[in-house]
Parts: sequence; C-alpha cells; structure tokens
Amino acid sequence: MKRNRTRTRRLSVAAVAAALVVTGWVAAPVQAEVNDTGAVSGTVFGRAIGSTAETVPGVPVTVLQLDEDSGTFEPVPGATDVTDGDGDYLIDGLPEGDYRLCFGSPGQIVASRWISSCYRNAYSVDQARDIEVGPGEVNSLQLSESLLPAFTDVALPLSVEQESLDGRAAVGGHPFWSEITDLALFGVTTGYDEADGSRTFRPGQPVLREQMAAFLYRTEKLETGMEPEVDLPEVSPFTDVPTTHVFYREIVWLADRRITTGYFDGTFRPGQPVLREQMAAFLYRFDGSEFEDGDGADDVGPEFTDVNSANNVFFDEIEWMALEGITTGYDEGNGTRTFRPAQPVLREQMAAFLIRFAEPLIN
Repeated sequence: MKRNRTRTRRLSVAAVAAALVVTGWVAAPVQAEVNDTGAVSGTVFGRAIGSTAETVPGVPVTVLQLDEDSGTFEPVPGATDVTDGDGDYLIDGLPEGDYRLCFGSPGQIVASRWISSCYRNAYSVDQARDIEVGPGEVNSLQLSESLLPAFTDVALPLSVEQESLDGRAAVGGHPFWSEITDLALFGVTTGYDEADGSRTFRPGQPVLREQMAAFLYRTEKLETGMEPEVDLPEVSPFTDVPTTHVFYREIVWLADRRITTGYFDGTFRPGQPVLREQMAAFLYRFDGSEFEDGDGADDVGPEFTDVNSANNVFFDEIEWMALEGITTGYDEGNGTRTFRPAQPVLREQMAAFLIRFAEPLIN
C-alpha cells in the first residue's frame, strides 16, 4: 500500500463568508438631506450555510479613516451608528474621501453571538476594503455584511495574519477557534443557547453518542445539499431512544446507514461519551472507506505507538484517519505519537476532525 503523506487539508472560509454578503438584501434606504457630503448604509446579517439569514440588531458600526501622520486608521468623529431592529444602519454627513467600515470592535464578539468584522469580512481594519464616498451621494453604497458565528466560551485570536479570514494564521485565541467557527458556519453545530442570549460551544466537554449522530447527519446534509432520507419507524429501533427524542431522526439515520447498530442489548446509549477509537470507526463507516493497513508492514509501521492490529479492533480505522490527515494524534516529545484511543473525544477535537474530513466534500 502506497501512503500519500503530502495531502493537506485547509478549509478557506473567506470565500464562503464573502459569498454570504448578500448586498441585495437591504431595506429601503433611509432618506437623508442631500448636500455636499455622502452617506453609507446597509444591513448586518448573521448566518450559517443552510439556514435562513437573520438580521442582527445592536451592532455598533464605525467609520474610520487613515491618519496620514500616525499611519493608523482612526474613527471619524460622529460617524457611528448602531443597527436597528431590522439590522439596518445609516451614517451620513461624510465628506468626500476613502473610508473603512467596522461592525463591532475587531477581534471581539458582537451581540453575544457573532464575530465582529470590518468590510468585507476582514478580521481587522487594516485588512478591510476601502470605501469611496463622493459628494452628494446619499445611500449610494449599500454596504451589507454577514457576520460569522461566535461562541462566548471560544476565545478569538488577537490577530489574524492573512488578509480577511482566508487561511486564518492566528495569533492567540482558542487553538481550534477556526474549526469551531467553520463547524457553526456550515451548520454542523448550533452550540448551546444560554439564558442571557449568548451562545456557547462547551469545547472541553466530551461528544455524546446522540451528538455524534447529529454531527454526521448534518455533515451528510452539507455534502449532498439536501436533508438525508430516512424512514422513521413508529416504534424506535432502540429501547432507550424514544420516538420523541430530540435526535430521533439522526439516530435512526445513523443506524440505517450501518454507521452504528447500537449495543447487543438493544440500546443506543445516547448520553454516553464517544471514545476516540469509536469516533474513528464512525467517520470511517460514514466515509464508506475500505482501507486495510496490514499493521503498517509496508515501510514505516503503525502511525501511533499505542495502536496496532493486535491491541485494537479499530486499528485500520485509526490508521485511515492518520493517513487522510484527519488526525495527528499526540506528540509525546520523544519522536513518537500516540492516539489515546480509550479517551473520550472532546467537542473541540471533534470540530477539528469533522472540518478536516469534510473539506474535500465541501470543495
């Protein structure tokens, strides 16, 4: 078996995020006095692919201009607004010139649920696009913005080195902030709605079996662009999953696809954490792979020192994940890597696994 170790996976969200900027979805322009100044207006949306865009009220909108002396972009005095209940804003009275526009404070979460950005979908004002405003132009620039989803318990980076969000070479922040953001953008996770209106991801919690069913079901929907077909029986195939279960459809679909058949006693155990070795089996079966390693006997041996064909029934599935670039395991610092198959897979880890797996499907 020939191993391809040059395969890389990088999900570029900038193009997708830019595609979500639907400039036609703006309210009728608010009338302003016509004079020798110009104005900017638009609508702010928050959106995930596959769901209806929602307008975002309460977003501070600021116009900035380059200060030639300091070389930095500074807020234009008085040139601010806050999006109204329909997500609309209007800033007028702008002299002729080039400006930049920011929605919220760069690098921060806005309205408790969205990542602030500068026009268009730039992480900082330095990376934003210029906006040209001419004299007498009133509402001539319909500048809408689609904000990426955010979670209050997933720290954003201090800065992103590349332009816009493309590639996301980040400084600081949660190590999987990009993958978690992508997972929400592509509709694979919705996170948890908290009582204060914010949204959390709970990255350090283990993935439960019921959640795994939902993740894979939504990944299938992302791949095909349509709701997966499943015939829901009137009597549940599992004794511990009632037909009223919030993920009943997803769990039945998982069983129909033979990704899992549950346990010998007729249970699914929806609230039980998924182990890393089980996660490998789920992804392998979902992919439909027929990979066999033969204990890595071709040239370099097994990928991980704690997983081989003699000690783990899911050896081939784990090897497949490594060779596909979906997992790198744990660097033990002595030139070896481990997979830790019996540990529960965490939600932050699952975000990384799913995004690396789904990238070829999305592209």
